[in-house]
Amino acid sequence: MVRYLAGCILLVWAVVLVYYRMRWPSLAGFSSAMDHCADFFCDFREYFYAQGKTILDSGVPTKGYFYSVSFALFLHLLGDLPLNMAMLAWGASQAVLALGLFVVTLGQAELDQRLRWPLSLAYALVFATSVPLLHNAAWGQVSILLTCCIFLALWLYDRGFRAAAAIVLAASITIKYYPAIFLVYFVFRRDWRFILACLAGCLGITLVSSAILGLQKAIQFQLAVNSAVASAQQSWIRDDINAQFFPYVVGRLASRVAHVEVTRVASLASYLVSALVVFLNTALLFSIRGGDGGKHTRWSLLLLFTTIPFLVPTSWPHYFAYLPAIQLFACVEILGERAGSGARLKSLLVWVIPSVLASNILLFNAIGDWQLYSQYGLLFLSNALMAGFSYSRLLPRWVEGLRRYYIRRTPIAS
Repeated sequence: MVRYLAGCILLVWAVVLVYYRMRWPSLAGFSSAMDHCADFFCDFREYFYAQGKTILDSGVPTKGYFYSVSFALFLHLLGDLPLNMAMLAWGASQAVLALGLFVVTLGQAELDQRLRWPLSLAYALVFATSVPLLHNAAWGQVSILLTCCIFLALWLYDRGFRAAAAIVLAASITIKYYPAIFLVYFVFRRDWRFILACLAGCLGITLVSSAILGLQKAIQFQLAVNSAVASAQQSWIRDDINAQFFPYVVGRLASRVAHVEVTRVASLASYLVSALVVFLNTALLFSIRGGDGGKHTRWSLLLLFTTIPFLVPTSWPHYFAYLPAIQLFACVEILGERAGSGARLKSLLVWVIPSVLASNILLFNAIGDWQLYSQYGLLFLSNALMAGFSYSRLLPRWVEGLRRYYIRRTPIAS
């Protein structure tokens, strides 16, 4: 049965690949359709491969490299190869990681027998036509790697492989800092041993990298990267139409679409809304801290991933590689509810289906212009719909819990 399902999934992907081949006869055509760079693996060529070639000789970050010393040293393994071979190796690793992400997230969904075939095939289609995953492929970026590490870490943790989970999560944190927000999940579970193991893993990777490059060079390298990121955020990132960070999306829609001047008060308000969403998602995560099993993990992943574009200013389209997985989780939650079929269909139509459409290549191609697609923040919208779904299910429970707590704590007047 599993072999038949795997064969049908491969058939779905084959049909999608035929569509892509018809739509974009060349990799350059695909890349130019997805974004402003016509070279396939543009980020890999300009930043990753270039950094890997020079890291040991110069010890300084190349222009546009916004990652860690540890990742730069890893890239040196590819920097020693000719460019074509390095691209082939990077592409193969991307394919393996994408397959791993698909398998791990499908396993975390814990589909029952009745839903396994339809949801698996639907997920295969959504996964293969997801704009963030295609963005990651076009640029040769690391978001598939980071997303796969995060899902794999929690999958291993739930199955008792906690040391391996800590190492995997630590590896993602040492590439880019933002996966560290997933440590909140373990804070609320009060698993201090796991947190210490993960932090020790981060420290160990950093110390090994510093020993290879030299402590002084490693410190200077990371300070230069941090300075470059801060400078970019103050200059061009906030004006880049690809940026899906909530305050940037609001400012872009107001100025470029509605032709309304964004005042400092309005800009501050958008940052306050972002802070409120981060607080709310954290509070909801705290409210479900006592849950066990896969359902608790799925809700935690949904809450933490949907926090990213409200917290991380460099929220590029490929950051949203997690969207197909959390859309699947939302679908599983809706179909598992005891409500009638009409209510379940309504929930799918309100939350999941619009989120899938907003992040799907079919809508992207229907618009026909990547600038318009990014300018209107459709990936942010897709993410916001998943956040809204979380609130529609978890907020009433949280409010009811607070009400009961207040009643218990309030003395009865004599």
